[in-house]
Amino acid sequence: ALFVAAQLWVLRRAVPRRTPTDADRPRGAALGLLGVTGAATMLFAITWRRLLERQFGASADLSTLITAALLAGLALGLLVGARMVRWWPARLARVFVVLQVAAALWGAASIAIISMVGAAVGGAALATTSAAAAGVLAVPMMLMGAAHMALVAALPRPPGRDRTVGAWWGAALLGAAVAGVLAVDVLFAFTGIRGTLLGAAALCLASALGAAILLARRVPAGATEAA
Repeated sequence: ALFVAAQLWVLRRAVPRRTPTDADRPRGAALGLLGVTGAATMLFAITWRRLLERQFGASADLSTLITAALLAGLALGLLVGARMVRWWPARLARVFVVLQVAAALWGAASIAIISMVGAAVGGAALATTSAAAAGVLAVPMMLMGAAHMALVAALPRPPGRDRTVGAWWGAALLGAAVAGVLAVDVLFAFTGIRGTLLGAAALCLASALGAAILLARRVPAGATEAA
């Protein structure tokens, strides 16, 4: 560990320093914001999976289908978000805030929603329960996937630094990974499923508020379209 730290210090000293620009200033806040949104997405996904397995029974087939539904909803949300970038390039901040608030509301009400769906299709065939589970998961995951895309496209990107986009997506995935560990070892043990869901909803609202503050100060027009 000391050797790696020394090598990183040497490399850091060897890299020429660059004068920060106006586009670089919100970068740290943007990374934190994306980390929060990634954490909320992971908390929702883990909690909804547990709720559905409790409602319909845990099995390898259902678990696989739930995972596929989560990924499909997120992918569809990213595709829809890419379309939104073309439709409303100047309103991406508002789009992100609206989508995050909608995801928070869905998450807060998801226990009741899943209970109602479970009561409606209880005891049905695997295809029916799988379709019901996919429907419950697809909507909120689409909301969060579209929100991620809108936020990444709205943030100003320094010219000639494509790695910035990779850093943003990496921050979201890192936030999701940290949330996954905390959910298993801390949140479920101390707050339960309801508390974890409310915490994820609070993270969505916090990210919406942070985005509204951060993106209100961005350099509009050219930077948004370039992203």
